[in-house]
Amino acid sequence: DMAEKDSILSQKIALLDYYLDQLKAFYSADISPRDLKVAIIKGKEKNKSGIFPRDLEFLIKDILGFKNIKLSGLMTMGPLLKNQEDYRPYFRETKKLFDKIKINHDIKYLSMGMSDSYQVAIQEGANIVRIGTAIFGGPQ
Repeated sequence: DMAEKDSILSQKIALLDYYLDQLKAFYSADISPRDLKVAIIKGKEKNKSGIFPRDLEFLIKDILGFKNIKLSGLMTMGPLLKNQEDYRPYFRETKKLFDKIKINHDIKYLSMGMSDSYQVAIQEGANIVRIGTAIFGGPQ
């Protein structure tokens, strides 16, 4: 019923407010800065977390408001594709974002590609690749 749904929604909002307060307290404490790599969503997949390129500038302004978070780079995986070469436009676009942001911010890391796409990612400028499956094998 509607009252029950409102109650559940109110509980979720209260919990979210609590976690936001905890994050603010943690990142406002007098501790050394934590590096942050922002995940860029280049595909339209709903199961990916991160930020769309159009929202990146707004997020950077918010990040600069926290004294204990240091923007250190960008990362992306791209959508799941069968052919390694099909990742290239996604990686190229993320590299353009990286270069644009690097003009005004001290970022070092561009993490793109996984075991199935790391070669193209490196060609497109990645300085970090995630190749766990190539080393350890897939899920067992």
